[in-house]
Amino acid sequence: MLFIDKEHLHKIPPDCETASVNFTDGRMMAPSKYEKDLDLLRMRVLSANSLISSFQASIELPSSSLPSPSNATNPFRLLHDSSTLLKAQTTKLSLLIINKPFTPSAISTIVSSISTGCLPAVISAFELCRPERYTKFLREHLKQTITRLLHEMAAILETIPTAEEKDAGKEGRTTLANTGVIWEICDFLVSLANDGLANVAAQKAEAYHSLLKDAITELEAWNPDEEEDDGLVTSDSSSSSEHGASREDEGDPSPPLETAVNGMTLTPPPTPSPIRILLTESLATLRLIRLLYPALKKRRILNFPTISSHTLLETHPDATQIKRFDALIKQLGLFSENADELASALYSHDEDDVENQLSVMRENGRKCIDGMRLDWKGGEDEFTAWSGKWMQRLDQGGTPEGNSTSI
Repeated sequence: MLFIDKEHLHKIPPDCETASVNFTDGRMMAPSKYEKDLDLLRMRVLSANSLISSFQASIELPSSSLPSPSNATNPFRLLHDSSTLLKAQTTKLSLLIINKPFTPSAISTIVSSISTGCLPAVISAFELCRPERYTKFLREHLKQTITRLLHEMAAILETIPTAEEKDAGKEGRTTLANTGVIWEICDFLVSLANDGLANVAAQKAEAYHSLLKDAITELEAWNPDEEEDDGLVTSDSSSSSEHGASREDEGDPSPPLETAVNGMTLTPPPTPSPIRILLTESLATLRLIRLLYPALKKRRILNFPTISSHTLLETHPDATQIKRFDALIKQLGLFSENADELASALYSHDEDDVENQLSVMRENGRKCIDGMRLDWKGGEDEFTAWSGKWMQRLDQGGTPEGNSTSI
């Protein structure tokens, strides 16, 4: 035991004054249990933050750089269990952070459980979802979701008062907000594991469908001739007004003969402008593309061989089916992008670009039908016959009826 004479206390260097030392009768006391727990908590929070940083870097690596996983392992089961546990542990952690008394030892235990158990398991499940076996779509979707999860977890760790006093009210609100986001993410991952890939893909397809419908609605409300007519005053109308005014000044109330004759003639309907003709063609094509979404969702996406926590190795989709599925989801996203580019060309009155975008969209439609004409086993079904009628309608110029919902 170290003893210090009270008379020499003034000789202690200034940089040692902040040390956690208690003096009783000149005797330096050991740190209290609370101080030890707080030091351990600081160390575990730093370790957890370091681990999160490494996870954030690892999920950005291409899957080809990772070792091949065992095919016997179902990542959806691991994703279900780890997400369920992570939600429970995050709930405990948030309650311990915002409630009094502050207990470093209890918080330290939860932080350790999250950093050594839950999060590594979630990352392992992600790494097991190789794109060639579980689709590129799922891999990218999980990457975005887990990136968000790691960000929110790091934010919660920042609210743990390990150093100095913090605004309890503000930190509490931040902790609860981050916890709510993590709950949402964990619920999604559990739902993905239970319901399978097809349900998530169907939701994505519906989101693309909504974007396309919004683009159609905007174009239907747009009048390309309004922009040319707004604020336009012709020289003929101006000269007529001036001529009429001069006749009134001269006291002649009768209109000129030419004006009376023109008023008796029937005005022929105006010839549609080239951009209006292209707008009509564009809407016809977009309405036809729109019909693909519900048909493909029902007959192809939701009928895709199940990939979930219950999937057995022998019933897993093969490589050809995986590639076809990825191509389908990509194509559904391209249609909404094509619609935006087509609308931009129309708004710019760029006739050549409009024709080019229409050609691209129609070609994409043909590719989509060619790739999805047969079912997942390579046989014909109801969609096969329907797709033939769809192609005929595309060759005829699309669907001119604004409310058409079927071929």
